[in-house]
Amino acid sequence: MIPLYWMKYWTNIYIFALLSNVVFSSCSSTIKSSQPSSENTKSNTSGLIHHAVDLQGSLYQVKNETIYKYDNQGNLLFTYSDKSLGNINTLDVSNPLRPLLFYKDLQLLVITDNTLSVHNRQTISFDDLGFYQVQMVASSRMDNGIWLYDQGTFQLKKMTQNWEIMYQSGNLEQLLGKKAISPQTMIESNGFLYLVCKNNGILIFDMYGAYFKTIPLLDVSFIFPAEHVLYVVQDNQIGAYHLKAHEMLSIEITVSLSTIFGFFDQHFYGLKDGKVERSTFKFLD
Repeated sequence: MIPLYWMKYWTNIYIFALLSNVVFSSCSSTIKSSQPSSENTKSNTSGLIHHAVDLQGSLYQVKNETIYKYDNQGNLLFTYSDKSLGNINTLDVSNPLRPLLFYKDLQLLVITDNTLSVHNRQTISFDDLGFYQVQMVASSRMDNGIWLYDQGTFQLKKMTQNWEIMYQSGNLEQLLGKKAISPQTMIESNGFLYLVCKNNGILIFDMYGAYFKTIPLLDVSFIFPAEHVLYVVQDNQIGAYHLKAHEMLSIEITVSLSTIFGFFDQHFYGLKDGKVERSTFKFLD
């Protein structure tokens, strides 16, 4: 199996759970070639809607209302399931000690622990908090807060652990002069919050929810924010946007994966023929 030494590279890691109708397969050996290469094994699970990897190398499979957590050797550790709440829309494992399970249809957020315990969980109703159209949630590693994007007010809100508003933006549609702001992805990294919007580009905010800038890249399916470079995936091509120079760099790689869902330690991770594959990739300085 692939040994994933996440903790050693804490500042260079990005975790993302991408929605897709796929089959998850854990990898079988370490890639050592300097040229693009990959490995995969078969999986006995089908019909998965998304998957994720956390900072400790644990693997997560999500199928409808059930989560399966494996160690980095592919051994099943824990499961979580609550049929009464229906399907899990998104899973955020940025903080492996506090996974976030978002049930968008019910406007519920479930916070569990590293064992995915149904007995040691907190359930938050956004309706009860007065937020009626939360579309996206994201964990903050800086202060254990939780980011929300409220489609009802077109605002970003950062909540404390006591569910009080720490920071919030103004009405983004009014402030930015943009219509139909509907992020597909929200991720905090390196002191910034990124909202990936299919038709409005990549919106970047600071840690107080204040607007910073927009990167005018449309139809982006995946991002990986590094220190100075933002890696983006468009039409299954990997590009790089320099965050200081504000320009695309001369890098363009086309891969034979149907979906790219992660970058880590000079590798990108994606899906091919219903299996997870890992390929080498040299990051820019």
